[in-house]
Amino acid sequence: MKTLLISALALAACVAGPACATTQIDTTGDLVGGIARNDLDIRSFSVFRDGGDFVLSASLLGLIDPASDARYVFGINRGGGGAPFAGHDGIRFNTTAVVKGDGSSTLGAFTVKGDVVSGRIAVASLVPNGLDPADFGFSLWTRPNGAAIVDFAPDNSTFKASVPEPATWAMMVLGFGAMGAMLRGGRRRSEPALG
Repeated sequence: MKTLLISALALAACVAGPACATTQIDTTGDLVGGIARNDLDIRSFSVFRDGGDFVLSASLLGLIDPASDARYVFGINRGGGGAPFAGHDGIRFNTTAVVKGDGSSTLGAFTVKGDVVSGRIAVASLVPNGLDPADFGFSLWTRPNGAAIVDFAPDNSTFKASVPEPATWAMMVLGFGAMGAMLRGGRRRSEPALG
């Protein structure tokens, strides 16, 4: 019974939000171009869909100075092609949200706190170009303003945001139903006989 309870609670947390985020862990120290800046070295990047928004979050190796020249570029592939980077055929995008160290962005609402850049982009603001929003691809790269890219996440691909599927909801409902039945059955067995 304890295992069922833990599984049901984990599933509920997953369906509820960021516990189910698709997260890409990036190798630290893999910067290119001879630049050694911790505020540009990506540690992780995650995306999940929360109702009508995509929620994006990136963790960097170092603290982000609001006055720095760092740029955090979230690439979004809405379908219909999109040119790849030279030498990076797996990274495709046709929309970007460029975020500065102070949190200002070209798309969506972002914040920067410590070593984390996070924000929300309304799905409605990303007009699909042949793809269902559930199939949009995401990638992240960093660069100093006006300079070459120094880090990618994931390294040579885009990935989809996590979205709770109907099967996940069905499993959650079944899990809670089974948990309730077990709890009711346990209560009946432990009640003293009246006599």
